[in-house]
Amino acid sequence: MIIDALLNYSEVARRLGGISEKSVRRLIAKGDLSQPVKILSVPTIPESELAKYIETQKEKRGGKSL
Repeated sequence: MIIDALLNYSEVARRLGGISEKSVRRLIAKGDLSQPVKILSVPTIPESELAKYIETQKEKRGGKSL
């Protein structure tokens, strides 16, 4: 079994280039990022879900690297 790391909003924001936590919440509200998994009432995003979001964004721009 593979264990997926859970990232809090701050870590997700940092990995998305330093966007704000509010922007992370907006992405979730729009459905671009998956709904959070709450661990002891702390909302977290599985690392694999963040990777899917990033891959989707790459595909939208033609799959080209930065």
